[in-house]
Amino acid sequence: MRISGRRLLAAVTLGVTSSAIPAAAGLFHHPSTVPELKAKIGKQRNPVKKAELQIQLAHLILQQAAQAYDQNNFKAGQDLLYRYLSEAKISWETLKSSGRNAMRQPEGFKQLDMDFTADDRLLGDLRRQIPYPQSKVIKKIQLRSRNIHAQVLDAIFPGLHLRSRGRPAASSPHSAGNRLGVGQ
Repeated sequence: MRISGRRLLAAVTLGVTSSAIPAAAGLFHHPSTVPELKAKIGKQRNPVKKAELQIQLAHLILQQAAQAYDQNNFKAGQDLLYRYLSEAKISWETLKSSGRNAMRQPEGFKQLDMDFTADDRLLGDLRRQIPYPQSKVIKKIQLRSRNIHAQVLDAIFPGLHLRSRGRPAASSPHSAGNRLGVGQ
């Protein structure tokens, strides 16, 4: 039986693709538990990769806090929120102490920026779902997280004088209001 060139190419492509997908899936496995992440963090020597693992850990803890709040376990949720903030600070400190220039070597800094943005959305959603007395702690954690995020953005974009929400301050010479002469 003779196989045409197209069929042979299709069979080879299918064989290579089907064997490569499981191998590639193993490359992108993110540890899904706190102990797994802590073990990887302890082994990691590259400060950029270590900071990325630390912010993954912080995000995982934040998700656990959201689950605790969903189950009306406000005390556990609050404790997990403080652990989230602590891990987020550690991640930023690790990256900051690496000695990297965020403008010239943005690897890690941009990832931290994106992760803080996603965490801010999650905290905002959580705050809107929880009754007012319990949501005060969430707001407090969100503001502190935004302050860390602003430090990350300031490292990436020095001179913008960012506020805690990550936007240029009104008194900044680069703000739209000052370029238009508003408030002068």
